[in-house]
This record gives sequence, C-alpha cells and structure tokens, in this order.
Amino acid sequence: MVIKNKIDSISRNLSYRLRRLKIANKTIQGASFFIRGRAIIVFYLIAFGLLASGIVNALLEGGSISTSLPILPGYVLQSNAEVVLWGSYIFAGLFGLQLINRGTKQAVKGRSTTGFITMGLVLLLMGMLIGFFVYAVKGN
Repeated sequence: MVIKNKIDSISRNLSYRLRRLKIANKTIQGASFFIRGRAIIVFYLIAFGLLASGIVNALLEGGSISTSLPILPGYVLQSNAEVVLWGSYIFAGLFGLQLINRGTKQAVKGRSTTGFITMGLVLLLMGMLIGFFVYAVKGN
C-alpha cells in the first residue's frame, strides 16, 4: 500500500508539473490558431482567385479545342494559359491593394510608407495591364 501511494504521489506531481509547464498545450494552441485563422483565409483567397479566373470553364471546355494559341479568341472558350493570366491579374491586383492598405497605416512611417504605396500602385497597374491585354486579345 505504501508503494502504491508513493507511485500515485509521483505521478500526480509529474502531471501537475507538466500541466504547469504547458509546452505541449501552447504548441497545440498555436497550431490550431494558425489552422483556424490563416490557413482558412489563404484557402479562401486561392479558391476565390481560381474560380474567378475561370478554372472550371478551362477544365470543361478548354481541352476540347486543339490549337496552338495560348489565348483562345472569343469569350466562350478558355485555355489553361488564360486561367494563369487571369489569376495573375487578380492576385497582382489584390496584393497591390494590400500593399497600398499597409502603406496607409499610421504605424508605418517614412520611406516604407512611400515604398508600400509605390509598390502597390505598380502591382495594381501591372495586374490591370495583364487584364486589359487578355481582354483585348479575346475581343478580336
């Protein structure tokens, strides 16, 4: 009976110290916060970008046309290269707007504000140029 009480006392003491340490608990909490917070946002943005760029149309109808053109004329059919171009148009615009937003925050001052706004405008302009180029080629 004395040995059992001693073993129980040691196990309670160890479990108390491990709970107090909370190394494993913090690691699990940090990973679950990342999975719940950031990963869902990133997944949503990627899914939104792919659907907005026309991945479904390209997968259903783009492979049926055998042509060497990367951009198919007309607005009905869409190739895989167009999905990449429309996706880069969307993501460059979104990232440019995010940089402009970060540059206008009060915490960021000086040269970094100008750099964020400048890079954001450059990315936004590049995205718009890609979009207008694809739109012009498809319209002819």
